[in-house]
Amino acid sequence: MQALDLKVRAVTPVYVAGAAGSTPEARVPSFKGLLRFWYRAFDSQFSDYEPKIFGGAGGNYGQSAFLLRVNEHGAPRRWSWDRALVAKFDEGRGRGAKNGINYLANMAVPRREAIAPSAEFTMRVICLRRPPKPEVRRALLGSLWLLFHLGGAGSRSRRGFGSFSLEQWGPTDQWPELRDLPLLALCRDAAEAQEALDLALRTLRSNEWPGWPPAAGEREHQRTPRLNPRIDTRDIDARGSTTSNFRFALDPRGFYDGAPDAWASAMNEAGRALQDFRLRRAPDYADVKNSLKGGRPLRHAPERATFGLPIAFNFQGVQGGAQFQAFRGTSAGGYTSDRHASPLFVRILRVGDQLHPAYFRLDAPVPGVGPGSTSAVVARSRGGPLAPPSRLALDDFMDQVSHRWSGS
Repeated sequence: MQALDLKVRAVTPVYVAGAAGSTPEARVPSFKGLLRFWYRAFDSQFSDYEPKIFGGAGGNYGQSAFLLRVNEHGAPRRWSWDRALVAKFDEGRGRGAKNGINYLANMAVPRREAIAPSAEFTMRVICLRRPPKPEVRRALLGSLWLLFHLGGAGSRSRRGFGSFSLEQWGPTDQWPELRDLPLLALCRDAAEAQEALDLALRTLRSNEWPGWPPAAGEREHQRTPRLNPRIDTRDIDARGSTTSNFRFALDPRGFYDGAPDAWASAMNEAGRALQDFRLRRAPDYADVKNSLKGGRPLRHAPERATFGLPIAFNFQGVQGGAQFQAFRGTSAGGYTSDRHASPLFVRILRVGDQLHPAYFRLDAPVPGVGPGSTSAVVARSRGGPLAPPSRLALDDFMDQVSHRWSGS
């Protein structure tokens, strides 16, 4: 059996747990589920091949094509919410207080234990069929690279917690495709990491990855590569045009990894970038507040709905609040769901001896945007679906954070 060995390190606290839900534990089923997600992110033919790689109940697929083993080095290292550490990043007081780490967390996170930053793991991927086909190797390698660079694990993993660093993998003689996916941890600085990231994403978008052969009697597949965890590589913007929405922003400054609690400084910077943008953002703040006070009813969904749903607004001196959530289907047979996952990922990337905040905006549907949208935004207990947001605030944020980190 052919095996791939990986060395992985936690960069920020990782809120994953076993069946009891309280003891931190790096569980194989959790990582396998994440690998499925990221496999779908880059292979436009995942519906045809996912069961052959990850297993499936129907179609005589049986077990997955690989085994996964995860081991934590040494005694388990745990981290409990350190209020004194987080409080070091407080700025201001009262309702205007700012703290990037608190902003990225939620109320449940401080009450749980996490796998500590700097905890190291070894991961082994064992292919059951020998030798594995090149397209199977590429499918696994692409999923692993995306998981440990763009993705994360556990609670609040889209908001910086659960960030990992892939330190090394091999052997390259049995997995020659490794050369096409450089590791950011081995780069010397942010500029080199940016080039490595560009190279890896071009590889994953290409027709050669994974590069499934045509079925018998078929012509060569005319694939549409994508980097999208949902339905399509193209999204419809507020003007009805199609465009690729995948974007990333990397802070070139970084924080020295050898400094005490460097991960917390990096997390605070990432959180402050988002908090500064969203705090009392016009016109959302004024429009929602005026509607609650009996003013003009809302006709458009708040712009910040593009960051994910549900979202809640609460105002001092105004009784009650407003909550917005997804609405799918028709007014007669539709239903509401509790959430629409955010396409924005906060990451802390390890590049050499520096920790760099980063944002990734995945190519993903935006509720209520474009004639082909399958979901809308509804104000809870306040009538039917609202018109799409007048602007895509998520794109505005990516512009602003790129400007903030470029220093221009």
